[in-house]
Parts: sequence; structure tokens; C-alpha cells
Amino acid sequence: MGHLNELQDKYATMGFTVLAVTNEDRATVDAFVEAHKATHPIVIESSDSMALFGGSGFPSSFLIAPDGKIAWAGHPAGMPESLLEELLTKAKLFPDLPKKLSPIRGKMQKGKLHDAQTALTKAKESGKLSEEETTWAGKLQGWLDWNKKSTVERAAKAMEAEDFYTAWLAYQTTAKRWKGAEFAKEAAASAKELLADKGRKAEIDAGKKLAKIVKKIGDASPKKAIKLLKPMTSKKYAETTAGKQAAGMIKGYERELEALK
Repeated sequence: MGHLNELQDKYATMGFTVLAVTNEDRATVDAFVEAHKATHPIVIESSDSMALFGGSGFPSSFLIAPDGKIAWAGHPAGMPESLLEELLTKAKLFPDLPKKLSPIRGKMQKGKLHDAQTALTKAKESGKLSEEETTWAGKLQGWLDWNKKSTVERAAKAMEAEDFYTAWLAYQTTAKRWKGAEFAKEAAASAKELLADKGRKAEIDAGKKLAKIVKKIGDASPKKAIKLLKPMTSKKYAETTAGKQAAGMIKGYERELEALK
């Protein structure tokens, strides 16, 4: 539960929500919340979401991608945070905007944030925005500032933790979304520099491989998931961050198999 609280706190502003679902009675749920200090929403249902999603053990978790598809399923402790961050780069949280600002929304939805920033600056400097449009322009500017800051900070924290795949992914995302901006060029250079280092490239390659495997897993059975993940425990990947994540995921799936016996 503590891990889920941490994920909720860390990624809420990026569009991520932890939603727990149970069919237990309210008194039991209230006692659980009090004991574990849950900070995320909990839904008490009368149906069977586990059957609908194909869950095979308790607890089971499902990572839903921005397109509504299940990107990963398994024990909560085994969810790869690198996959979550990768999916969040594809999340679009943009409301409908006043007519004069709607073209900017389009650029943001396409991930062209530097172009959106340029257009927004031009609109603000025109002096032709209404009071409502000016308010929305301020909100957009705040979001763009936050995105720039958060992606740069995410890369820096990943580098400190020597999580080179997450750092590379953050650099790549920054370079792509802010193409044309000076700091985006620096991000692209940093990504290239990571790949130039043999050891760090090995970590990045392992991260890429795990991301592909996780996408294949989807809502697969625990037995199939373990089979797909096994290559990550080979000598080539075992000591990488991704290899260790895969090992943790396998243990989670093995617990599920044991529970089914």
C-alpha cells in the first residue's frame, strides 16, 4: 500500500491515478484505509472487475495506458516504474480552449511543445486576448513550465540513481517534445552521450528490451508472463536495473501461480 501511495503522490500531476477496487464491506475498507494510510481512491463494487480484467490472484494490479488498453498486469510490487513513466509521456491532459488559443491546444496534443510555447508567447504579446483568454494563456504557460521542469528533473534524478534507461527516456522525450528549444538540443546531446558509454548503453538496451516484453505481457497468464520475462534474468541482463525489475516481476507472478494451486 505504501508503494501505491508513493506512485500516486509522485505521478498524480502527470495524469496518473491509482484506483483500488474491492467488493468488501465499507467497515472493512475503512479499517484498511486507516491501517495503511491509503491516499488514493478506493471503489467498493458489487460486480467482479477481477474477472473482467482477467486477474488471477489477490492482489492484482493493471496498468492502463492512455489509449485505454492494459499495458501491464501482475502483482503491484512488480510493476516497472520505467514503463509507467514511458506511458505518461503519451498522456494528453488538455481541456477545450477559447477559439484564439485552440491552435495551441492542437500543437500540445501532437507533442510539439516548443511550437506551442512560441505560439502562446506570440498570442500573449499581441495584446488582443480577452480576459478569459488571458486567464487560459496563464494556465497553459504554467503547464508548459511544469512540463519542462518535470522532464528535466526526472532525467537528473534518474542520473543520480544511475537509472540510465529512465534518464535516456526522459532526455529523448524532452528532445522530441521541445524540438527547437536550446535545452532540447542539450537533452538530445545528453541522450547521445549516454549511448556512447558502453556500460550505460547496456543498461539502456536492457530497459528497452524489458519495455517491449512488458507490452507483450499485457493481460497474459502468470505462466506466460514468467516465460516472457525469463530472458531478462540471463547473464547478459541479470545485473542491470531492468534485469532486477524483471526478477521482481517474476517473483510476483510466481506468487500468483502459487495462490492458484
